Amino acid sequence: MQCSPRTIICEEKARLLRRHAATESDYHRAIQVLGAAIGLLKKPDGNELEDLADSARNVVEGAWDALQRHTSEHGR
Repeated sequence: MQCSPRTIICEEKARLLRRHAATESDYHRAIQVLGAAIGLLKKPDGNELEDLADSARNVVEGAWDALQRHTSEHGR
């Protein structure tokens, strides 16, 4: 999808901004839930929760990277 030079924010960037905001919000909620659960679980399960948190962070970072790539390619 191409960005129009007259458009302040093109549709693709707006979509990527919404995606990043949603993934970041989901990440923060997941961390709260995992943080509450971690004290209730045994050590091996704590490691599994850490892996889940890492995966959630990777999703947020992927959304951010996509937004940054788009901005660097199109400038808007």
